[in-house]
This record gives sequence, structure tokens and C-alpha cells, in this order.
Amino acid sequence: MEKELKLKEQDGVTFLQLPLFRRTKHAFSTKTRKGGKRLSAALGIPKGRLLTLRQVHGAEVRFHGPGAPGLHLADPCDGHVTDAVCALLTVATADCVPVFAVAPDARAVAIVHAGWRGVAAGILERGLEEMVAAGGRAEDTVMHCGVSICGNCYEVGPEVISAVTGRRVPGPTRLDLRNELAARATRACSIARL
Repeated sequence: MEKELKLKEQDGVTFLQLPLFRRTKHAFSTKTRKGGKRLSAALGIPKGRLLTLRQVHGAEVRFHGPGAPGLHLADPCDGHVTDAVCALLTVATADCVPVFAVAPDARAVAIVHAGWRGVAAGILERGLEEMVAAGGRAEDTVMHCGVSICGNCYEVGPEVISAVTGRRVPGPTRLDLRNELAARATRACSIARL
């Protein structure tokens, strides 16, 4: 999936974009020195709302309707959904998976922070439920799992495998969260385009 990402630079800000979401302003980026204001301006929404959150590795997702411009810190959660224009949703990840979804007909977007605890708790399903509540249709939604730790490098204990997949394993094994999210998206959420 990363192979499809395109490197962009605008106004001194470097970020990645996915051609699949060309009709939606978006970026995968590292933190910038001046923060979200520079990234927002580089994307062409300088007077927009920058929505960030204090992530807690759970399954809570917040819906954001229209609101005042500026920086907004959501209550503790691990995902956002909006159908408002000029809203920049953000999550921060290291090993966890940033999941970006668009329901084009409803003009709704979601971004979730999916670590193993969130995946086990249903963060993806919860984010997609919020998009459907905003008028999107799961079968029309397009989803992308961003850059994260790879399955070959992520060794976890049997309790984590059990929590995420429901399988029992005798000892430590590797977990591919991106593959698990893709499987959940197609199996449980009817997402056709990943």
C-alpha cells in the first residue's frame, strides 16, 4: 500500500498523499516544527479547523460537525469523523496504524489510530459506524492503512493474538495489524476498496 503514496512538498512542508483520495485534502506527515498550521496551509486550508486528540489506545471515535476555525483538542479518543469542510483531522502513530477512510457520496472522512488494543476493541468498526451515521455507505467507502510497523517485525504475546484475532497460539508470534484491519474491513464492514 505504501507504494501508492506520493511524496509532496508545499511551502516547506513535506508530506505523503494517496492518489486514491485525490478529491479529499489529506496528508501523511511527520510532525512539523510549526505544527498543524503549516500543514493546514500547505494543504490549502489555512483558515480551517485543526482537530487533534489525546489518544488512549481504545475504540472511542468522535464526530465533528461544523465549527469555529483554529486548533481543537477532542476529548480522549482514538478517532475522528467529519463531514464538515475545511476540517483537518489528525492522529499520531509510531507502531500503530493510521487508518484513513472516505465516503465520497456523503463527503465524510474518518481517521483512526489503530494499535492492537484499539483493533481488539473495534476502533475500525466504530469509526466506520460513525461514517455511516454521517450518511456514508460502507460499501462505497474507500480505506487506506497508512505506514506502521510491519507484521514481520511486530512480535507479541499469545494474549495479544487472542485479543485481536481470537486465535490461540502457544507462545510469542508475529502480528500484522494492517492485514488484520484489511480483513476486518472486507469481512465485517463491507469495504470493497482498500
